[in-house]
Amino acid sequence: MVVVTSFRKKLLTFSLLLFFIHVHNSFAKTEKDETGDKHAVKRCYNKWNKFRDDVSDSKGYAEFVICPGTTFKPGTYTQGGGTFTDLEINGPSISILCGEDGAYDNKCTITGGLSHITIGDDAGANILISGVKFEKATDSAINAFGPVTSHMKIRDCVFERNESDGGSAIDVWFDDNGVSNGMEITVQGCSFINTGKDGVIVVQGGSLIVENSVFSGTKGGWTIEVYKGGTMDVSNSCFVDNYGPVYLYAGSYVINNLNNYGENTENDPDYVCSGLLEEGARSACSKFSASSCMAQPLTTVRGVGNGSSDKTTEQALMVTLIVFALAGGAWYFMKKKRKFSPKKFDDDPINMNGNDVGDDDSGSLTFKEHHDDDIVRPIYV
Repeated sequence: MVVVTSFRKKLLTFSLLLFFIHVHNSFAKTEKDETGDKHAVKRCYNKWNKFRDDVSDSKGYAEFVICPGTTFKPGTYTQGGGTFTDLEINGPSISILCGEDGAYDNKCTITGGLSHITIGDDAGANILISGVKFEKATDSAINAFGPVTSHMKIRDCVFERNESDGGSAIDVWFDDNGVSNGMEITVQGCSFINTGKDGVIVVQGGSLIVENSVFSGTKGGWTIEVYKGGTMDVSNSCFVDNYGPVYLYAGSYVINNLNNYGENTENDPDYVCSGLLEEGARSACSKFSASSCMAQPLTTVRGVGNGSSDKTTEQALMVTLIVFALAGGAWYFMKKKRKFSPKKFDDDPINMNGNDVGDDDSGSLTFKEHHDDDIVRPIYV
């Protein structure tokens, strides 16, 4: 009996410790930042000019967090006789995150203006943009103009109603003199909705990898266009209600076409192909093989996807720990109560150790969403 009681005390202590650590961390994450507003992180950006200048001035190895709930509206500036609205990335290992976990659910939007982000000549590898919505850019939302040694991952983002005629969401280019000299872009778990008139993503001599993403509502031209020796690797993605899915000009190549789905994508009268069409001597159509959309969105909108998330799992785990701790506490104090005279502790039976046991306030906890880099799913909007 002594051994069992000792074990239960230790188990109760451990459970309570986990509970109070989580409460402390939850409140710590909602401390006021320098603007006086509460956000999910202690330091983040909610002013475009400051954000643009700090990112553009960085030489690399830096993380820039946008405050959750922020909407940036880029203003114009002049440089070298031209007018611009974008920020520039000119160093390696630069991350732009919506909230500290880089999640789309944190609601960060860049809207309007010409372009939003440009990758410059001096950019290196390991560039990350995560959780941001890009909308209503009149030029390419992201200009990926880095050299072949540069690499950027765009994760958990949404591109909607961008209006450029070519590369409305992403334009990959380095120069007009060579082939296969553009940077590598990985698009992971993103959605491209009603964006662009001809080429949502245009790859000029670079490499494009698309995973678990959705393209919908491109009416004026093929959704992805690859040329100048560029390469295309696409998997577990969906192309719905588009003029045409993927067009590769002569000299460009398909690396992979795996588990992709197409629906209402054969709308070009000259080239009918629900898949990847390779121009030139090969003139082949690599058709999509999936019978249904394999991409699984994090956020269920319009009844698509399962709406699952690691956040739900974490919340369930914490609720279980809290319930276990409270149940253990109730058992422990009831055992204590039976060892003493009821008269002595009638008024306050659980205050015998000087503890003030109040109502459970677990409803105020804030749970941090976790994104597994290996499984990122698109958002339907």
